[in-house]
Formats: sequence, C-alpha cells, structure tokens
Amino acid sequence: MKTKLSARVLAAPLVLLTLTGCSMTDNGSDIPSAGTSTSSDAADKVEGVSSGLYDLIGVKGKTSDSRATVTECSGKDPDKYFRILHPWSFTPASSSDLEAAMQRLREALPRHG
Repeated sequence: MKTKLSARVLAAPLVLLTLTGCSMTDNGSDIPSAGTSTSSDAADKVEGVSSGLYDLIGVKGKTSDSRATVTECSGKDPDKYFRILHPWSFTPASSSDLEAAMQRLREALPRHG
C-alpha cells in the first residue's frame, strides 16, 4: 500500500517549463534578452526542451498528453511579448523507477545546461 501511495504522490507534475518575454524592454538597455521569435517557434522550442528532459529521465513510464500554450502579456503587443507554458507530468512504470529517474536527472541536467 505504501508503494502505491508513494507512486501516486510522486506522479505530481515533474516539469513545468515557462519562457517569459513579458519583462523584456525596448529601451536598448543591457538587460539580457531571450532573443526574438514567433510564439509558434518559441512553443516548438519549449516542446523540444521538454522532449529532451523526457529523454534524460531514461526510465519507462507515462507522460501527460499536453502541448505548449501561448499567453499574452497584459498591455503589450502580443506579436512581440508573450509567455510559453508547457506543463507536463511523468509517472514511472513502477515506484522503484522514480529514484532512478531522479538520479539520472541530477547527473544529466548540469551537463546539459
């Protein structure tokens, strides 16, 4: 029973990726920029990052079926300022695989930036 409960609790969302352009400015300052892109291109890139994270997990399991979404920044030009959100979750095939998945992420994430 404890194993089943642990697996359910740990099946909570593993990754939530957000790309924010709302705080960018047009004043030519030295504030770092994420670059420029269309919202569609940015959503594709975020999904690519999610896919890469899934590959790093390296254990069998089930992911939620979700796509990246685009939201506007209040009061700003929606063609230039937007947010990309891609929430997804991963449930390992067995609760014992969770520790293996987390260990793989601890080791691989620093090497992949």
